[in-house]
Amino acid sequence: MDIDSKIRTFTYTKTGIITVVTIVLFVLVYQHTPWINGPWYWKWPWRQLDGVSLYFSMFMGFIPFLIAQILYDKKVMSLWSSLPLIMISMFCMEVISMGMQSASFDYIRIILIVENPITTSYFTDALNVSNIHQFLSSFHENLDSFHLHAINKPPGFILYYVMMLFLFKDPEIAALVGGIFIGLLATLTIPATYFLTRVLTNDRNAAFNAASYISITPALILFFPEFDQILPIFTCLLIGSWVLALEKNKKRYSVLFGIVLSASVFMSWNLLVLGGFLLIYTFYTLIKSKGQQYAQIMKHSFTALISVFVIYLVLWFVSGYNPIATFLRSLSLQKEMAINLGRAYPYTVLFDLLDFALGAGWIGVLLVLMFMARKVHEKKRDHELLVSCFCLLQLFIVAVGAFLPAETARVWIFMLPLLLVPVGLELTTFNLSSRIGSFLLVWVLTVVICQNMLFISA
Repeated sequence: MDIDSKIRTFTYTKTGIITVVTIVLFVLVYQHTPWINGPWYWKWPWRQLDGVSLYFSMFMGFIPFLIAQILYDKKVMSLWSSLPLIMISMFCMEVISMGMQSASFDYIRIILIVENPITTSYFTDALNVSNIHQFLSSFHENLDSFHLHAINKPPGFILYYVMMLFLFKDPEIAALVGGIFIGLLATLTIPATYFLTRVLTNDRNAAFNAASYISITPALILFFPEFDQILPIFTCLLIGSWVLALEKNKKRYSVLFGIVLSASVFMSWNLLVLGGFLLIYTFYTLIKSKGQQYAQIMKHSFTALISVFVIYLVLWFVSGYNPIATFLRSLSLQKEMAINLGRAYPYTVLFDLLDFALGAGWIGVLLVLMFMARKVHEKKRDHELLVSCFCLLQLFIVAVGAFLPAETARVWIFMLPLLLVPVGLELTTFNLSSRIGSFLLVWVLTVVICQNMLFISA
């Protein structure tokens, strides 16, 4: 058997394994098997939607994705034409999955979710903002008066809906447009994931595969219209700009890092846990250069910190917003909430990772294992393997540290691009038919999860 035949056989074997695993998971989800939807202390509620109409409608939304895969592989369509087509496909599936959750297609559910003070609290609190300067200057003092999700967050998400209410005086229209726009913004995760994977691996095809995969994950599609959907964009820009600052030694990248970090912590503190990956990659760069890049690292660190300091100094001067007091108060409230949630550490370590795998459509984890097995078989300890290990180590740091032990299919969405770096690399070893087959199986799992699990209550 020649080398090409062996490669084809090996690829088809991996596709066969993915198919079998998908069938097993499909049956387990469809049968509402205990533990698939979460541990005893947190479960996604079971439900069952009409299957025929849901699968048909979701497949219609999936068609642009398939066209993009084929035309990109055949070099008929460029990268920057293919990615928008995938973005269109993702947005269609977001809207379809939302609208098909009742007897007839209904966009009213978007309004109900946005206006719900428990499901998404930011709109509810935005309704009470009459003076933005007063709101920001006293923000840290009033945190505990906000509703569930806003109680330990920075003001960015509330201000988003303040803007929508300013643009659209009717609250229902503001809620609808605001929710739909979140879904549109979420599609930017696709080019952002391409950017991050390309920066970390320098592999164009791996980046395209990672960007393709993330567009069909349950987490990114089924949590529409939640702000968690847009956070992966900031993950990609944060890590990508820092890596470019170290590799290119250009201050513009460390300034960009500072700007993105400032924007990130104006919306969510969760992205601060990415400091684990940033530190690991920085030490990796230092070791790789045998210490010669120490001055360069310090220069870019200082530039980034100055950028953040200047941005928040201006914001404080203009609005009175105190980020340090807000962070400390948020941290205190988060500790109180964590106690009340009753998360059972160390069981959270395992179940947080399992729930994250659910949000990633499970197949991503299987592809990561295949990637690792291939590298061990090839006896390669190259840059691809090291970077992939750094990405996975970030997930384990957050799990073991119990920094975000709650609803990780949703809360950890911002770390999804990191999982997909080795996924994208592994998919480069698949031929077109096997790659499309794998994507189709991820799509099947996303739809069966949509049919049988309730991620967002209206």
